[in-house]
Amino acid sequence: MANIGIEVISTFENVNKARNSKNIELVGMKQLGYSFAKRMLDNKHAIRFFKPDDQCEEIHLKDKSLNGSDDKYAEDVDLFIIGTHGYNKDSNAVILYDTKKDDWEGNSNTWRLGNVKLKWLMIWGCSTIDLNQPLGVWNIFENLHQFCGAYGNLTFMSMIASSEGRVISKSSNLHLFGDGVGEMLTDGHTVADAWLWGMNHFVETLQPGIVVCAEKKFTWNNGNPWWLFTTLNNDHLSGHGYTADNIPKTDKYWLSYQWIEPVITVSHGYQKTTGRRIGGPSGGRK
Repeated sequence: MANIGIEVISTFENVNKARNSKNIELVGMKQLGYSFAKRMLDNKHAIRFFKPDDQCEEIHLKDKSLNGSDDKYAEDVDLFIIGTHGYNKDSNAVILYDTKKDDWEGNSNTWRLGNVKLKWLMIWGCSTIDLNQPLGVWNIFENLHQFCGAYGNLTFMSMIASSEGRVISKSSNLHLFGDGVGEMLTDGHTVADAWLWGMNHFVETLQPGIVVCAEKKFTWNNGNPWWLFTTLNNDHLSGHGYTADNIPKTDKYWLSYQWIEPVITVSHGYQKTTGRRIGGPSGGRK
């Protein structure tokens, strides 16, 4: 079974004060972590650590060779999940922290993951992967199987409006994301399907999930991938199906990726979102 590490950041008082910024509170982020952890524990997985808010540090994902502490945190588990604000810069994932050690932001150009233990990285944060340039995260894969993130803004709030349109209450639906992904990871779905469909399982608004995976040379097939044999198509959480082989940095040949997108129909000149579908798969070499 898998060892799990969870970090969730809901408040950003320290970074807002230090940088005179206005990052909004992520209401319910801890509930996401709790609901995901419960699913894991119910299925006999181990929660190695659960860290909230200013206990989460940028060095937890940064490679040890770059003065990071990933060997004690992200690399000390099989699956590492973090929830926070995110964005993309120069095709690198950037995520926000509320404590500065060594930086307020983590950048994927300092991540080298899987060279100790980590197989799956999941980030509940907006726009961590550039859908137009997913190969920007090429360098993080050093035995890492998959990076599960988002290519756009995630919708964290549910709002209830009065008949006049005034918002009368709002609540976080983040616990549904954690529960949905956790349920599908442990009922036999692949990691990719669990991420893409699990985060959209209970909510009406599209959550723009994307998964990027390391792949071997033989599945590239001269640019016509044998999808049946890919990490993307086969990788399951330990104990819930076949888990793909590690792919060392020296054997990494290409990255596959898949995403979820809205189904849009046009009627009488108006566009309407009527469902969701899987985009891709696709892939490429650096």
